Amino acid sequence: MLALVLGGGGAKGAYEIGVWRALIELDIDSKIDIAVGTSIGSLNAAFVAQRDYDKAIEMWKKFDAGKLLHVDNYKALDEKQKTISSMQNVTKDILYEGGVELTEYLETVKKYIDENLVRKSKIRYAAVTVDITNQKPVEKLLKDMKKGQLAEYITASSSLAPALKPHEIEGVKHIDGGFFDVLPINLAVKMGADEVIAVDLNATGRIRKIEQPDKIKDIKYIRSYWNLGNVLVFDEQRVHRNMMLGYLDTMKLYGAFDGNAYTFIKSSNNKGLNASAKAKYDALQLEKSSGRKLFALADKIIERHWNILVTERNKYGIQKQTTYSLVQKWPPRFSRSIRRKSTPSTDSISESRKNLRSWKRLLSQRSKTN
Repeated sequence: MLALVLGGGGAKGAYEIGVWRALIELDIDSKIDIAVGTSIGSLNAAFVAQRDYDKAIEMWKKFDAGKLLHVDNYKALDEKQKTISSMQNVTKDILYEGGVELTEYLETVKKYIDENLVRKSKIRYAAVTVDITNQKPVEKLLKDMKKGQLAEYITASSSLAPALKPHEIEGVKHIDGGFFDVLPINLAVKMGADEVIAVDLNATGRIRKIEQPDKIKDIKYIRSYWNLGNVLVFDEQRVHRNMMLGYLDTMKLYGAFDGNAYTFIKSSNNKGLNASAKAKYDALQLEKSSGRKLFALADKIIERHWNILVTERNKYGIQKQTTYSLVQKWPPRFSRSIRRKSTPSTDSISESRKNLRSWKRLLSQRSKTN
């Protein structure tokens, strides 16, 4: 049985939608039997189980984090301004309100996730959260949730303390599942998976050691070389970029593209490419001098769900096959953050501790100023 395991990471979760898009094109999506997730991964896993890619794209485009984080005119701000305003408001809410209330997020989940469709799906679903009332982890399968509770458990799984308030279900308070397992591979194995595709967003949280490795025939990890941004900042440009990176990293994992940090077009004589995918790769082969055009094309591909054909070759002035880097050609507004980012730490626990120390410093500084 094949399981798709989606890790937590807040706004970084758009990367998982790009991964899903690639799995659809590679016809792997149809083979998924289990979809599990933690935090934002629990929401994206519900979209996968619901089999509604268009709804997922719509949600990621339209979600207004300004309402959740109480930032006025949020969508008009650039990414840096959003980060500053969000962190300021979140810090205030932590100090004076015990965290941000998740009412807006819950309503968004209810709007886009159809529980009836998820229950009817052939894909079995589960989410991870932590019960702080009884101090125990909760790995909740959909079949064990009461009718109408799916959105509640997705919200509970996303309650990243201390930034967000614990979410209460039937008198029990829950916080983000990342405090127990930010990448719930063990849960997928317990549900019967022997093949796993795990998407790691390199976010704060604990990645647990695989308890029964002998039961897994094959496991594939998908991670980004690049910085995916702040977990609380839902910037439209960042969302598009993360979707692109998720798509490209998945295609590279399965041999459709070449490269590691950067992405390179494979030779046209590669027989491993199916006709549909090869058409899209051919259409992407712009000359190096067309860096700005490349960004515009990539953006359109995301907007139109990668519906582009070889017949557009002349429209974009493609003359011959060239090798280039997709990520390297993003506009200048991304270049600084991209180039200063080194390879992410492979030690997730160390990275988590580093992020938690940053939180403590931020809170300490805020307390002193008040």
